[in-house]
Amino acid sequence: QVFVQKVMPTMSQTEKATPVAEFYGQKVLLLTGATGFLGKVLLEKILWEGLGARPLRLLARGDPATRLAELKASQVFMRLRRRVALDDGTVSDDEAFDRWFSAQVHCFSCDLEVDGLGLTDDDKQAAFGGVDIVMHCAARVSWDERLDVAIRANILGSRQLLAAAAGEAAKQRPPVFLHISSAFVHGMAPRPHAEMVLPKCSIRSRLEGTATAPRFDIEEIISAALAEGARTDAEFADAVTRGAFREDALVRLPPGSSPENVQAMEQRMAERRARTHLSQHGIDVARRHGWWDPYTLSKGMAEMCLEMDAKEHGLPLIVVRPSGISSCVREPMPGWIDCYLLNEPIIEATGRGQLSAFPGRTDSVIDMVPADIVVNLILVAATRPPESGVGPEVYQCSSGDINPVHQGDMAQWWYQYFR
Repeated sequence: QVFVQKVMPTMSQTEKATPVAEFYGQKVLLLTGATGFLGKVLLEKILWEGLGARPLRLLARGDPATRLAELKASQVFMRLRRRVALDDGTVSDDEAFDRWFSAQVHCFSCDLEVDGLGLTDDDKQAAFGGVDIVMHCAARVSWDERLDVAIRANILGSRQLLAAAAGEAAKQRPPVFLHISSAFVHGMAPRPHAEMVLPKCSIRSRLEGTATAPRFDIEEIISAALAEGARTDAEFADAVTRGAFREDALVRLPPGSSPENVQAMEQRMAERRARTHLSQHGIDVARRHGWWDPYTLSKGMAEMCLEMDAKEHGLPLIVVRPSGISSCVREPMPGWIDCYLLNEPIIEATGRGQLSAFPGRTDSVIDMVPADIVVNLILVAATRPPESGVGPEVYQCSSGDINPVHQGDMAQWWYQYFR
């Protein structure tokens, strides 16, 4: 299991020695992934503690107004809503929070998976100009994601983001780039896994030696994955045109379905089969080089690329590697979570009586860490960027060695709770 080499203090403990709030002061912060689970907890903590200048800058896919409306409706902001309501008794609670929240954040439409991030030159300058710290949480996090999609978001998107931050920065004040990676980038490598940058080679070569390991070239892997994605999409699009899915689509739809509904079903079937093929392709590529899946392969290669890019652009780089992120232990409220991540689907299926057995070893460690612990690490790590010209600072955040949770224990807990 991955272990933590550096002891992580709580925010209150840290403030006694190195005042976190004082460090952030009026620093300009830019967040990606704020509409995702970890990003919401991070955003809420920044707003709650009053860290950094206002407004906070957010990058999110889609219409900014729509994304902000969805975001501020989240229950993650419950304690902030209560505090704002107490401070402003002149209007309704909802109106008070809406007005307050609108003054706290500014959202820009951004897509990591398209060239140029989907930003105009003016928006790019407005989003990145004068930024002190970029906190990059956005990612494709499905273990079985299409390899080409994982590469576009997790590698190419991250590199574009760093380049944009560097391009709009003042040369005498480069922004800190904090990248959320994964403790599982160590793949099949034998333990222990130190808080160090990944070597520019495959894990397979470290296991077997370079003489027998497959050739590992990041640019070649990226090009081949994108080409395979394009080829597969074209193949299945042609299959839809030829009516290859028509018969199966009609079986799945009610009799008399409109041609539009039939066509939509054919398209969905083609997309699912393309995803299945490209997911398995990604698993094969990842395991060939010593990782387990497309997600961890893409995250590992992203770290390697960002290290080179940060050095080229002169940006201080911080890498935070959490293991499996679980519900909050303390803030903003104990147990808060709004999505399926690690164990949640199994827990719900057990509670509903849909799952009576689950294959696995009772002594297997399920390495996970609460989201608010990860957020505290992010906020403190950002205060300790590397010196100019020095490699990235790397922080790992996990529990497997110091406080392991075993699969057998979890099964017993669920059983006792729901019986």
